[in-house]
Amino acid sequence: MPRVSQRELKVIWEMITTALKKQIPKAQYNAWIKVGTRLKAFDPQKECVLVVNNLITYNWLRENALETIADIVEELFAKRIKIKLEVNPKYFKRSKSQSLKGTILDPTLQFKNRLLGALKDANINPDFTFERFVVGPSNQLAYAASKAVADNPGQNYNPLFIYGNAGTGKTHLLHAIGEAVLRQDLSKKVLYITSEMFLNELISAIQNKQTRKFREKYRNIDVLLVDDIQFISKWEVTQDELFHTFNELHLASKQIVFASDRPPREIQNIADRLRTRFEGGMVVDIQPPDLETRIAILQRLNEESPIKLDLDVLEAIALFVTDNVRSLIGAYKRLTSYSRLTGQKVDRLQAEVVLGINYSSGSSKKITPERIIEEVAKVFHITKEDILGPKRLGFLVIPRQLSMYLIRTMLNYSLVETAKAVNRSDHTTVIYAIRKIQNLLKKDPQLQRKVTLIKSRLI
Repeated sequence: MPRVSQRELKVIWEMITTALKKQIPKAQYNAWIKVGTRLKAFDPQKECVLVVNNLITYNWLRENALETIADIVEELFAKRIKIKLEVNPKYFKRSKSQSLKGTILDPTLQFKNRLLGALKDANINPDFTFERFVVGPSNQLAYAASKAVADNPGQNYNPLFIYGNAGTGKTHLLHAIGEAVLRQDLSKKVLYITSEMFLNELISAIQNKQTRKFREKYRNIDVLLVDDIQFISKWEVTQDELFHTFNELHLASKQIVFASDRPPREIQNIADRLRTRFEGGMVVDIQPPDLETRIAILQRLNEESPIKLDLDVLEAIALFVTDNVRSLIGAYKRLTSYSRLTGQKVDRLQAEVVLGINYSSGSSKKITPERIIEEVAKVFHITKEDILGPKRLGFLVIPRQLSMYLIRTMLNYSLVETAKAVNRSDHTTVIYAIRKIQNLLKKDPQLQRKVTLIKSRLI
């Protein structure tokens, strides 16, 4: 095998692991790759030799990551070569008392596994954490209240009632509370359910004459997280059972958190005694995220995605998907899926086509060329006449070209119509302007912000 220096091996291994981080979960990468695995030798024509610290890591890599590593090496060096695994000889000489870091016996890894098991038992999604929740003006109070509850369950805001439209982050906060409580204390009994799950379990318990077992389960929980509580209005028997469960938990200083699409006073057909329980703690709402929060959410998704979208594409999504976070994430995934399937990088125009964005309809105020020119003029501190006039001064070039770009892309005007709208006779001027602005938007954050501001005012 050709001689490769240690420095070169280090560089090659960094290239491989950088790609590998994007293809396997972070916890697995940290446990099996980051610690105790290194590149021993490399021949781009023949084989790649990896050394691991122990047999457990050896077996895990062989079963779970060897093909992925081979694919990465092939992509980097344009040739399929053999990936060979070796166990460090020193492993066989170690005493059992030596470090187990990086193996499944590592205490840190053991805690992670125990936590994952506890989250599964509690119906908690481990991806819904406080760290991954993007905070903005629309959800700041709900986030702060949820954090306070997680830090001292049963002591602050009991019950906590979170309400808001579908897809605004209520469920995420419920799961985040459960995850944080269990991370602090694995002995806590935590359970996330929906009102429908509660009903189904109750019906099953009644049919099988196991209501006592049902009550023991729910009345011995430390943190009960109930989602979609508005549906409880359909079932009187369930309301009674929930009422008594609530009383037992509350008297024992156990934490209860509810989520609903409406405040307690607007939930119809529920008993007053239950409604007063809902309102007895803290009631907070979550509004649809504002523009800045929507962009921040998309940027967080972008950081975690192997396929990156440019900022102007993220802004296009944020500008026109305004109702909830779920729709925002759905739009982002549609564009990354489109990019992956076509093998093309998505630009703003493609994004608008794929998402079916139509600027000329659906707005509360109709968008016209005149309005576009007026808003561009305001942002650039010039007049509408400056854009439409014959002067060719340098400071007028970008606003004039931007006006053409926005009229063409937002209203789907033809080149001739666009030229006419800005008082120009040659449509080739429009072609040049659009290309110029498209190129500038890829590298000029200041212009990107101005475009976002103009569009936000227009819609």
